[in-house]
Amino acid sequence: METNTFHPLLSVIVPIYNVETYLNRCIESILQQTYSNLEVILVDDGSTDSSGKICDFYAMKDDRVKAIHKKNGGSVSARKEGLAAARGEYAAFVDSDDWIEKNMYAELMPLIYNQDADMVTSGCIRDYGTHCVVQKERIMSGVYEGDSLKRNVWEKMISTVAFFESRITPHLVDKIFKRRLVMEFHAKVDNYINIGDDAACVYPCLLNAGKVVVSGKSYYHYCMRSDSIMGIKKKDEWERYQVLFKELEQECGRYAGKVPDILEQIRMYEYYVLLLQQSHRVIFDREGFLFPFGEIRKEDKIVIYGAGRFGCELNGILKEKRYGNIVACVDRSPKAGVLPVEALDNLEYDKIIIAVLVANVVEEIKEALAARGIDRSKVYSVDCSLLKTTCIKCR
Repeated sequence: METNTFHPLLSVIVPIYNVETYLNRCIESILQQTYSNLEVILVDDGSTDSSGKICDFYAMKDDRVKAIHKKNGGSVSARKEGLAAARGEYAAFVDSDDWIEKNMYAELMPLIYNQDADMVTSGCIRDYGTHCVVQKERIMSGVYEGDSLKRNVWEKMISTVAFFESRITPHLVDKIFKRRLVMEFHAKVDNYINIGDDAACVYPCLLNAGKVVVSGKSYYHYCMRSDSIMGIKKKDEWERYQVLFKELEQECGRYAGKVPDILEQIRMYEYYVLLLQQSHRVIFDREGFLFPFGEIRKEDKIVIYGAGRFGCELNGILKEKRYGNIVACVDRSPKAGVLPVEALDNLEYDKIIIAVLVANVVEEIKEALAARGIDRSKVYSVDCSLLKTTCIKCR
């Protein structure tokens, strides 16, 4: 909580494109913050629905709100426009289909300005509508600078041992930055990038920060919906990823002298993006085994555990390539075509592939399967050691 009466101005930037259904909820959650010294910059990125009118309504209703209308150019260009108009010493971002808990800025702002930190980071809450999953930062809460920043933050941003374990989330939206820092590195992000653009800014900001505060709390509701930009495929998507990866490697590679494994960390992030968004470019047969899972052969009877995006993609790829005999797909939340986990007791199979990309969730599933008496040697997940030895550009 706040320990003094100093309330510096925080600029909250919201890039907006065709989200009329969710926009009121988003804006209201910002205006209802218990930290009141805000300016809210709504950047309408050429919306064709009523989003622009909603922005104008709030700009007339509340003098803390400024509405900007621009030609459609993507979320990166919209955030740049918002940053250029911002007046606050500090800056934060909210995606227009998400919302934040009312105490978010009241609790995070004192952490950054009392410590004169360059950024404060928190976790997020994956909001599925019917239920929420809290995703906390996997680094102990506290203030990090000097050697502790190097050892505990830079060297542990992304685990290179377990896949995928992000110690600091790559999201812009669950953080507050000194505006000068985020402006410097967000300006370098190519407008062409439409997925992964957060990481292209956040990781360089972290590597250039002199002091970082980890809050240990989560306030930001990252709303999971099927019609979000993450679920929309573009014809030139692969080319966009190449731009993203080049930027990440160039910018973060500058710090290899301070963080020797930084490019290895970035490779883990790149593989995570590709497995989630471009699975067909990653999953393949190498030397008789299924990459990147290990010793799974074409003749094996396979159960896929996981009915999320990656699980469905993997199921489709294996069937298309006629790789293995897919016995069933199981999940803790069964749906059409997906069996409950209990069905494993009555299935004949050789291998179980855990089609989940978050390390701690994978470990929970492995423990649950072991508790059911399932042989651990039959259970496979993404193998980090295989990813380390395979260059993305060489596949």
